[in-house]
Amino acid sequence: MNYDSSVLSVRYPDDTRHLQSEIEGTDICEIGRSFLGSALSQSYVGIYFLEHYVEAKRFQYVVEFGSHAGAVSLYLANSAAVSQRFYFDTYELYPQWSWYAGSDDHEWEVSDLYGWKGWNGCGPWFEQLSKISPFINFHHADGLSSESIDHVVGNISDKKTFLFCDGGNKVDEFNTYAPLIKKGDCIAVHDWDTEIFEHQIQDVCDEHSLQPDGHWAEHHYKLGTGIMPFVKV
Repeated sequence: MNYDSSVLSVRYPDDTRHLQSEIEGTDICEIGRSFLGSALSQSYVGIYFLEHYVEAKRFQYVVEFGSHAGAVSLYLANSAAVSQRFYFDTYELYPQWSWYAGSDDHEWEVSDLYGWKGWNGCGPWFEQLSKISPFINFHHADGLSSESIDHVVGNISDKKTFLFCDGGNKVDEFNTYAPLIKKGDCIAVHDWDTEIFEHQIQDVCDEHSLQPDGHWAEHHYKLGTGIMPFVKV
């Protein structure tokens, strides 16, 4: 059969300078690339870190706060669905800004930060995946609402858990959920030392026995992932 070219998206990014340049090894450490056809607010090495971290720790429940355009959400969702080893929830309070960017019934676009303007959000495709797999779900809700907290806590109780704080208020996300996880569970923040700092969470860590997660925490400095994981001991 002949494929219909009229249905193809023409929404390639307006700024393609980073795609024209020579590929270098250092590119994997830069934020502002694309991944799976959508804007990526992590670096490629951040994806690599998450792959190893989730696999090595054998988590059974993974939660992302702050879906944004959904590239990392889509990666974690596919990992959950393919492996069937863990459940994945992602929370986004403002899906109209980036999650649905480029879909037929939404006129919003991914922000122009990093030259992202023109990239599609993952929302419509993620919705289809969630219909196929019982291991993934998305929530257009405030991850700090009582309903969201009840849902997450209800799943933490009997599953080894990893919470990933990457929403609009990482400090509140960490300080709210860190006391609720159990011994052996992990919680990580993105944009460490740029949007969230040690002194903002130190009291909670001291009170609830959380510490940087060994050599995994060192990857923030060695590889520049921007991700700082903590484990409850």
